[in-house]
Amino acid sequence: MPYDPDPAVVWTVLSCWLIFAGVWITGWIYNLLRAPKIDRRAFSPTILLGAGIAWFASWLVPTSVWDAMVVVSPVLQGIGIAFVIAGTAFALWARFTLGTMWTGIPSQRSGHQLRTNGPFAVARHPIYTGVLAMLVGTALACGVGPYAGPVIAGAIGLALKMRVEEKMLLETFGPEYEAYRSRVRALLPIPRF
Repeated sequence: MPYDPDPAVVWTVLSCWLIFAGVWITGWIYNLLRAPKIDRRAFSPTILLGAGIAWFASWLVPTSVWDAMVVVSPVLQGIGIAFVIAGTAFALWARFTLGTMWTGIPSQRSGHQLRTNGPFAVARHPIYTGVLAMLVGTALACGVGPYAGPVIAGAIGLALKMRVEEKMLLETFGPEYEAYRSRVRALLPIPRF
């Protein structure tokens, strides 16, 4: 019998994802109206292809395998909810810090500015950090098993997108980005020693 998570847990997790989606959609519309023009995009189909293959592969795994990985624990649920809330807050903080420099596809805007303040002072890709925390937190809070595939697909998609974005940032900002990259980790907000 499949695991049926506590409704309070589900609503907490769902609320975070809805807030995240609402801010992203509102920000996207705002940027369409107010952001500087995009001079160059660095979209790579491998981003979607890699995540799509991982997602499809997770669907090929029989449900009984995912159900066997269900782990129900109040401790894991608490950790999962903390991850979802913290990940949402971190991603939103990063989105607000980027302001009109944000794009869904790695891009260079007219007068592009490299952000190294706020959450960008502790992680070069804090939005990806936040989204990964939300994915992992969702899995932990809701029983792990059925969410393992989306976590893996999300991680692969973000890793591929991060590679494309890193290349574009190096081309755009050169030594400034290289110095920033040597100081700040890509995802984990842990200081370098």
